[in-house]
Amino acid sequence: MWAYQQAFELPYRKPWRHRRRLRIDYPIRLDSALAGGTRPSQRLQHALRRPPDITWLDRAIAAVYWAWEVEPHAVLLWILARRQERFLRAAAQIGGVFWTTLIPHTLVPTAPPWWASEVGNRMNGEVKRVMIEVSRDLRHQSRLREQHSLGANPWASMPSNHTAAAAAVAMVLSDEGALPGALGWTYVAALGFSLVYLGEHYVVDLVGGLGTAVLVRSITAGRWRRRRRRPRRRR
Repeated sequence: MWAYQQAFELPYRKPWRHRRRLRIDYPIRLDSALAGGTRPSQRLQHALRRPPDITWLDRAIAAVYWAWEVEPHAVLLWILARRQERFLRAAAQIGGVFWTTLIPHTLVPTAPPWWASEVGNRMNGEVKRVMIEVSRDLRHQSRLREQHSLGANPWASMPSNHTAAAAAVAMVLSDEGALPGALGWTYVAALGFSLVYLGEHYVVDLVGGLGTAVLVRSITAGRWRRRRRRPRRRR
């Protein structure tokens, strides 16, 4: 995970080079087509936010987002303790989606809704980075003090690595039974809503994340089938 974090942040170490290849408008157009005009992030924030106040709903939705930092690791520990023989495959699937998303993030940097709105002056500047505002409110800090970029890589919107990882976890949990699988996919749905509401991702980013999870799952499943068929060497 340390290596992934370094690789994720690396393109933004020299943002002036990355900026020339930045894509801002194509996901806005795609989301507009999907939603029939108004972008989903813009529509949800219009309907549910009460600025300048931070409401209990803002905090609850941000909590769903923050739970993603723990969920993949907690599930892998659970599988390691419960079914050690399944751990390597589960780790390959979940870890694989993190690394796979780095390819489009680096080759086709894409701005998320909050950046397109706050910095790129799209969507009338109406989409805010609610997650950061909630975080600052909880720490009793000014929510207007600076741009909402935290110095990592804000141009890694497509595909959604959050959705890809959560979907990979849900697939792994589905292998463990109907109830764990249902819980995993429920979290995917809740996370998807939170990502769009908070302005972190477009709906098309979520679709890209799901596609990434399916791709990695099919690759790892094929490798594990070949590994099982391979005869063991006698010592």
